[in-house]
Amino acid sequence: MQKGFVRYWSLAAITLIFLFPCSVPAKTVPSQAGTELKLGFWNIRDFSANSRDRQELRMIAQVVTNLDCLAICEVNDVVVLGQLVEALNGQVGTWKAVQTKVKSGNTPSSQEYYGFVYRADKMAAKHKPSLLKEVACPLPEFNKTVRFDREPAECTFATLDARLDFTMMVVHITWGSKKPQKELVACREAEIRALKGYYEKTQAKETKDKDLILCGDFNVSVGDSPALATLLAIPTMIDTTAAAVPTKIDTANTYDHLLFQTSYLSEYTGTHGVIKFDEILFGNDDKLASRTCSDHRPVWIVLRVPEQDDD
Repeated sequence: MQKGFVRYWSLAAITLIFLFPCSVPAKTVPSQAGTELKLGFWNIRDFSANSRDRQELRMIAQVVTNLDCLAICEVNDVVVLGQLVEALNGQVGTWKAVQTKVKSGNTPSSQEYYGFVYRADKMAAKHKPSLLKEVACPLPEFNKTVRFDREPAECTFATLDARLDFTMMVVHITWGSKKPQKELVACREAEIRALKGYYEKTQAKETKDKDLILCGDFNVSVGDSPALATLLAIPTMIDTTAAAVPTKIDTANTYDHLLFQTSYLSEYTGTHGVIKFDEILFGNDDKLASRTCSDHRPVWIVLRVPEQDDD
């Protein structure tokens, strides 16, 4: 009798909860309107747990710490981004990392992961980074077609209050192989031409939110590439990399780029730059800066979170 009584009231309680659920208030996310986010890209040379020790990771974190979301190329394992997050969490804020499931690249020497680290106390990744479909790149001057070596990846982020979301498309344009130099240059140009299609296709599949930022190591400098000029012919497209500020520390090269359409990314404040960590942290010791961190400098832009997403 007692067991039946308990069973009866247990079933009754479950029924009441189902019919009249308790009203649990959702966690309120503070407004981020008017705050600024610094987004960047960095080619961290040969980035893996085997290539950096803990002290070097802390130095890399020191370079990254003033950013809020960073796209990274040359990630060479599935461990190092977690170690970087650990180092970042020891400095400021709460960080997370995401990366592509598989490497991009057609040869063992060119393969790498793309990854992102971001301030999880300010934004969230809406999905895992995904590689875009490889395309063929015509080389009419050589009467042949080549494969896009390291196809781009994209990932979408949103502020915790949902007032701003944006997609970052990251790419590492082919650098070198045993091909003759003229053919290598032609391959780079062909891949950059193909980026126009990647960009426009990604924009077209979004019916509402078109805040798309194309970033990466293009292995061509500002003003030196007809293909890059073709990209910039997209209406309102800008490249925040300046010819006068090198992004590769041991040269005058401006290989690292952030491009977007200002007509869509209206949250752009007009503020951008290059982190000269080799000067700030290493006193212009280029070899030490390259060995510890990278021979490339991070490039960045600043967005202001609006009252509401205006896409």
